Amino acid sequence: MDRRRVIPNVISFSKAVSACEKDGQWEKALELFEAMDRRGVTPDVISFNAAISACGKGGQWEKALELLKVMDMRGVMPDLISFNGAISACEKGGQWEKALELFEAMDRRGVTSNIISFNAAISACEKSGQWEKALKLFEAMEGRGVTPNVISFNALIEALDAVSNDDTAMAYMKRARIQGLYPKAWVSDTKVDLHDCSAAVARTIMRCLLQDLRSGERSSNGPITIVTGRGNNSTDRKAVISTEVRKFLVEFGGPVYTDAPENQGCCVLSVESLRAWLLGGSLLPK
Repeated sequence: MDRRRVIPNVISFSKAVSACEKDGQWEKALELFEAMDRRGVTPDVISFNAAISACGKGGQWEKALELLKVMDMRGVMPDLISFNGAISACEKGGQWEKALELFEAMDRRGVTSNIISFNAAISACEKSGQWEKALKLFEAMEGRGVTPNVISFNALIEALDAVSNDDTAMAYMKRARIQGLYPKAWVSDTKVDLHDCSAAVARTIMRCLLQDLRSGERSSNGPITIVTGRGNNSTDRKAVISTEVRKFLVEFGGPVYTDAPENQGCCVLSVESLRAWLLGGSLLPK
């Protein structure tokens, strides 16, 4: 810009900071942000938001909170994006208390929380083992006119699964199903697709499946194929869901599964296995 004698302004700086943020270059984003003062360019809310988001993606929750404070000092009003970025930064940094402080501060500042705000706060609680707070946040969503999405349910179910609160996790999975979420998991009476699920969500869906079979809500007149995937999309290439589903069926006394020789990413509950389990198999643990 300088070589062509084009003077950088707040728009060009903000775009550059945002580009670094999208590319995961938090240090470069902060360098550009700090250069604005030296060039006599006053950062606006867009500049701050891009820098806060960059810090969040880079795991720099302290720097994100520092930027939020600087906004106040300079008279720049934080908006929804500012708060969401800071809450997400705290969530990624395992700072659930600070995430909740920011979430609660939104009301005091006249900023209406949205689905992103709730999901980041719920996830922060889930990652820190605060399942009761996660549940409380989840229940507060509808009162605020915010409809939970699959990310909301994932975080809550993972929090509940971590403390073996299986009945509650199943209740929320049923709510999610009524809402039309996890459609692949309920493809048909003969197929359950779990390969896009986390281990906790997969276990909860399997519990619901067995409960439905027990109650007669789901037919057992045909074999059920459980699609788990082979771990091709996981970061370590391990078939986590495949292992977890098989482990679940064994530990909880479910129907005996057979591996599908033509597809290692599936296992099958045969009609014979289902009938034997329904006649004499153990009940789901309470």
